Amino acid sequence: GNGDEIDRLGQAFNAMATQLGAMLRGQRVLLTNVSHELRTPVARMRVLVELLGERLTNLPDPEHPVAARLRRGITEMGEDLIELEGLIGDLLTSGRLDLAGAPALQRQPTELQPLLTRAAARVGARVRCEPATLTAELDVVLIERLLANLLHNARRACPEGQIDITAGSDGVTLTLGVEDEGPGIAPGERAQIFDPFTRLDAARARDHGGVGLGLYLCRQIAQAHGGTIAAEDRLDGARGARLVLRLPLAAPAPAPAIPGP
Repeated sequence: GNGDEIDRLGQAFNAMATQLGAMLRGQRVLLTNVSHELRTPVARMRVLVELLGERLTNLPDPEHPVAARLRRGITEMGEDLIELEGLIGDLLTSGRLDLAGAPALQRQPTELQPLLTRAAARVGARVRCEPATLTAELDVVLIERLLANLLHNARRACPEGQIDITAGSDGVTLTLGVEDEGPGIAPGERAQIFDPFTRLDAARARDHGGVGLGLYLCRQIAQAHGGTIAAEDRLDGARGARLVLRLPLAAPAPAPAIPGP
């Protein structure tokens, strides 16, 4: 009867879901292993590019147009290899988060102000942390990776503009915001920028790059902490992007039980 057919259909769907899950896990393992193997040749290429750069400075006529062209090409190769190393690192971190399902984070009580100040120094961002003593249970390595990706994107969007990192808490949720003065992200694109290998619009990707796993990895790190990440309007309404991470603060310890009479 109809019930039997529905049962069979349900079983077929379950079998298909199991097969798909196994295939995806296999692909993630393969991608992680390939990424790991790529690290050595890329590191070797970085060393070779640096050696070539040094040799070019020792040419009899270092200002010759051909030498200048070679220097420019080697500089660009070096930049591309740095980008490639970053992408491989993101793939490996992403693979670890994916494969673990609900990963065991290395959480520790972390003061936000020093963490944000360290991250901000790399791109010359301003930090506002209220209260200054704000702490949360975080996996510091992953949150530092997330901040580095957000700040790298912000600086690429506005090479000369101001970048701000803000941190605050309402006692339940930790809110971290990164704002830039770039062209902003159109409302219609704000959800998809967190998908892997999505190109931000042309205004935010003027240089080579602008494609990768950076924001996808940020979403994975946010979700692993039980939180969310979203692109929003700047708080002051000015032009630019605001990326907001919201994480639940560690639940307070349960109150001691009141003994009965």
